[in-house]
Amino acid sequence: MRKRAVRLRHLVSIFALLALLSGLLICGVTITIRAMAQSETSATIMLYQSLILCLFYVGPAAWWWVWPTATEWWLLATIGIFGSIAQYLFTRGCQIGQASALAPLEFSRLLIAAVIGYFVFLEVPSLTTLIGATIIIGSTVYTVRHNA
Repeated sequence: MRKRAVRLRHLVSIFALLALLSGLLICGVTITIRAMAQSETSATIMLYQSLILCLFYVGPAAWWWVWPTATEWWLLATIGIFGSIAQYLFTRGCQIGQASALAPLEFSRLLIAAVIGYFVFLEVPSLTTLIGATIIIGSTVYTVRHNA
C-alpha cells in the first residue's frame, strides 16, 4: 500500500492540482460573466470582478508584499492594460455571441501559452502536452464546425 501512495504522489504534484483548481475557478468566473452579461454592462461586470478579486488578494498581498522595482511597475501596468482590454473583449463577446460558439475559442489560450512559453521562456512542450493539445484543438475545431 505504501508503494502505491509513493507512486501516486509522483504522478500528481501539488502544482498540477493547483492548475486543475484554477481551471475550475475560471469556469466559475466564465459562467458568472455569461449570466451577468444578459443584464449588466461590461464596465459593471469588470467593476464587480475587480472588487471581488481585491478582497481575495488583499490578505496574501499584505503578507508577502515586496515593493516592485521601476521596471516591474511598468510591467505591471502593461499587464493591467492588456488584461483589462482582454477582459472587456471577453465580456462583450459573452454579451453578443452564443455560449456554444464562444466556449471552444477559449482553448486558443493553449496555443498562445505554448508559443509564448517557447519563445519567451524557451520551454519545449513534452510529448504528452502535444498529444493533449492535439486532442483539445481537434475537439475545438470539430465543435466549431459542427455548431456552424
